[in-house]
Amino acid sequence: MLKNRFILAGIVSGLVFASLLEGFSYYNNATFSALNFVSYVIVFGGFNGYLTYRAHKNAHKK
Repeated sequence: MLKNRFILAGIVSGLVFASLLEGFSYYNNATFSALNFVSYVIVFGGFNGYLTYRAHKNAHKK
């Protein structure tokens, strides 16, 4: 069940990050790209979820 928490944290952070980036694109009058949005969610969310997992693992290692 602990892994699910890291996956959920990655998905949520990826969605927030992608929403902010697409919001800035909208502000600059760029068109919305679903491919960019999904790639931001997957790449950033996966990276952030992995880093959260590693930080938790290292904190409880000692």
